Amino acid sequence: MLSEFISIYITQIEAFLVIAIICIQISVFIKTILKIQQYKNSIPTTDNLSLVEIKISNDQASQVDPLEIVKNINNYNLNNGEIEEINIDASDISIIKCSSQTPLVFDEILNAINTYLLRNRFSSPDFNLIKDIIERNTDNLEEEINLTISVPLYLGLMGTMLGIIIGLFGMGDIVSSSNFDSISGSISPLLNGVKIAMFASFTGLLLTIIKSGWLYRSSRMNIESKKNNLYTFIQVNLLPALNKDLNSTFESLQRNL
Repeated sequence: MLSEFISIYITQIEAFLVIAIICIQISVFIKTILKIQQYKNSIPTTDNLSLVEIKISNDQASQVDPLEIVKNINNYNLNNGEIEEINIDASDISIIKCSSQTPLVFDEILNAINTYLLRNRFSSPDFNLIKDIIERNTDNLEEEINLTISVPLYLGLMGTMLGIIIGLFGMGDIVSSSNFDSISGSISPLLNGVKIAMFASFTGLLLTIIKSGWLYRSSRMNIESKKNNLYTFIQVNLLPALNKDLNSTFESLQRNL
């Protein structure tokens, strides 16, 4: 009677611990899914990107925050017809603007690229540097996902080991006993613990497969496609415009001299 009560008590403890581990697995799974979704949407489609030509003085380009320049683009836009005079100490610059709502990651990318364009307006643009800006910002999100993507699996293995350990402690001394019923009753807590703990391993394996084999893989393919389209946009649209702006700046400087 006592052994049965102990077996039931140990089984309840194991069930409680496994349920707690499964809840933690689901919590980590949801957080990782949100990170994967953020990673997937970190770069918008190139349909929402455009080049804006601005004329800005050297003092403004050095002192004004590029985000403020982008927010108040009409004050510098060459096409809005509001600029009345052309300052000799001014440069024509093409910057990237997104027409849709952008996530925080792409805001940082856009800010860094436009800052580079403004600060290096008198030099030839370096595509590899612009590419590095994009890669570093997206790699940060990817690293965060990789750190948590296998956590449910590890938690499941930990739950299984915990169930085995608790079952072993509940077995008692079966070596010194020659009674078959006593031996069977001692093994019962171990078997029950393993059966219950296997739910944690199964849940962890299932969640990890869903994340890594389906959601994360499709998101990574999607973001790689968007990055390639963004690189193409920069090479085909931005770089020729920057070289044109740089040549026009030198021509204007030559005329003024």
